[in-house]
Amino acid sequence: MFPSRGDAHTRAEELFAGRYAVDGALPWGGLVTHYRASAEGTPLILCVLPMDVTRSLRAEAAFSKLAHRLGAIHSRAVPHVLDAGVIDGVPYLAFQDTRGTLLSDLLGGRPLSSLDVLRLATDVLNGLDSAHAEGLVHGDLTPQNIIVTRDRDGRLGARIVGMGVLPLLRDNPEASAHAAHTCSGKHAVSYMAPELFGGGVFEPASDLYAVGALLHHMTTGAPPIVLESDDGFEDL
Repeated sequence: MFPSRGDAHTRAEELFAGRYAVDGALPWGGLVTHYRASAEGTPLILCVLPMDVTRSLRAEAAFSKLAHRLGAIHSRAVPHVLDAGVIDGVPYLAFQDTRGTLLSDLLGGRPLSSLDVLRLATDVLNGLDSAHAEGLVHGDLTPQNIIVTRDRDGRLGARIVGMGVLPLLRDNPEASAHAAHTCSGKHAVSYMAPELFGGGVFEPASDLYAVGALLHHMTTGAPPIVLESDDGFEDL
């Protein structure tokens, strides 16, 4: 079940999960679907996962653990979880409202200034540090999963979405047809740690590899070119 568009006069039976009026889909991520929505007039973000947890009690328990750990993260770089649940077997998360531009759109084939790179990288690393402390690995850190905000003074900041989703899908293939997907967005493979191509385990180190790829993209204007060779993967 995926939400349909709502408005101020949406009837209760037309609300997603009985309480969320949906304003429209967002072009964020790739493995999950994000919607701008509201509950009793309060704006928020809905994240709907491509899973059917009725197929697996293990998957349902894993989603519950993910939601709990996300709720324990206290970092401005990771939107706060307001609610989590399952409707018709489909798990969803409701996050605090986030406004900004996808990093993939901001880059547009050109590098960012050194100061902007430092600010965005600092936010991303702080968010990952908080997530790793709660036992979470993002696993899908690409420009498609980073929202760039701008404060009143024009300073850029980063908000990370999609935290922990890819590891959840990969670990529960019986509940998701998307379990074999790699990452989100164009050139997604460029941000994926080499060990993951062989079915390796998602670890904090794989997120740090992705940060290195992001730094390359932000400072040069292009993602790393990853080639498979007899010696492994080379960044040309």
